[in-house]
Amino acid sequence: MFGIAMSLKVIAIITCVPILTMTTPTSKLIVALSKLRVPYSLIFVLAIAMRFTPLIMMTYNEIIEAQKIRGHDIDKMNLISRLRKAYIPIVTPLFISVLRHADELQISIESRAFGAVKERTYIEEIKIGAADVFAILVMLFLAAEMIFGVVVWGTMIPQSNPIPTWIQFPDWFPLRDWIQLFVYKLPDWAKPP
Repeated sequence: MFGIAMSLKVIAIITCVPILTMTTPTSKLIVALSKLRVPYSLIFVLAIAMRFTPLIMMTYNEIIEAQKIRGHDIDKMNLISRLRKAYIPIVTPLFISVLRHADELQISIESRAFGAVKERTYIEEIKIGAADVFAILVMLFLAAEMIFGVVVWGTMIPQSNPIPTWIQFPDWFPLRDWIQLFVYKLPDWAKPP
């Protein structure tokens, strides 16, 4: 059961990225990250990865269709003949196409003097409002709670006694009562073997 729980956690993390990329336009994501003072080189790498992934998938599908027209039907081959005869004619043009696009991108970046201007301007301006600040604070609070849980309890889920004996809180400190609200027993299927 522990393996199933870990698999579900990994699947939950992996499915978050496509939701972000499908629902948020790249231009708005770039502007929002720049407002949060993320270095522009990292923003640029993220934007290129988001734009290159659909291009690579489209190129891959075109190459498969071209190979089917030439008589290389991958679905009818067994695993060994797929590896030897089918995937090499697909992967080779895909790599060549990706390298060609990367070379064109490098020429485009150099011709536009990437990194020369420190102050950037954007077509779209995004203002961070009260709801955005609230959402960021909630996410920071949840991250801090997870780190606290891992440091104190050894897991993000509190065990039967969430406050270890080596942490002493004064009686007037409200955190002790607040933590007690989240106390519950860890289910057996979620415990490591």
